[in-house]
This record gives sequence, C-alpha cells and structure tokens, in this order.
Amino acid sequence: MKIIHICIMYCLIGTTISVAAEGDFLCVAGKSVGFEFNENSKEWDYAHFNVADKKYLVKKQSNGWQWIRFGEVGTLGIQCSEMDQAGYIICHDGPRNLTLFPKSLRFQIVSPDGYIGGFAAIGVDGTPYIEIGTCSPL
Repeated sequence: MKIIHICIMYCLIGTTISVAAEGDFLCVAGKSVGFEFNENSKEWDYAHFNVADKKYLVKKQSNGWQWIRFGEVGTLGIQCSEMDQAGYIICHDGPRNLTLFPKSLRFQIVSPDGYIGGFAAIGVDGTPYIEIGTCSPL
C-alpha cells in the first residue's frame, strides 16, 4: 500500500512539473549582488541591489520563449530559446544571460556589464551583478 502511495505522489509531482514547464511564468527577484565602481577610490566595491520591484513574465510564444519586465508597456521583451534538453530556458540580452529552470521554479540573471568593457571608467553606468529569484506558473 505504501508503494502505491509513493507511486501516486511521484506521478502527481511529475505531472505538476511538466505542466509548469509548458505555460507562462511570473518571476520575482529575491536578491541581487555585484560590484559598483567607486568614483572616489577609483576601485570596484561590493554592492547589494534593491530588487523589491523586480518582477518578470516569461511567456511561451510560437517562436520560443520571451522574457519581459513586468509592468513595462510597449516593450518587446527579450527573445529566448526553446527549452533545452536539460530543461532550461535560456535568454541572451547582449552580454546578460537570463536562465529559468522550470523544474525548480528558480531563475538567475548574470550581467557582466561594466567591468570588462570599462564602462564605469568612461562615465557610463555599468555594474556587474547576479540576480536570483523564484517563479510561479501562471
């Protein structure tokens, strides 16, 4: 009897995961850390960024997935690839990489902007960072 219950739970969890991977997601940032250029010392310092209002929609389109900042009107969003064999949805926005793993309902954004390109040294805002958060199926 216990084996039957385990099989039923496994089937229900597996169904939930596969359904979640097929629909749209609402993703909410939890933390963001990185570096920012200190104009006084001319050095890079550790930084924590406020992500209180950072929410995203990840929508299934006919030509792949699309990553959109929640609440932005008239934006086209970032085009993403189809889900890869490992189950990841990967998006590229210039040097930024946005990755969602529907099975864990977690995402991360990695942005190297500013450090290797030297943007801060020439007066253009650029702060390398990593942002992490969780998603919910819609």
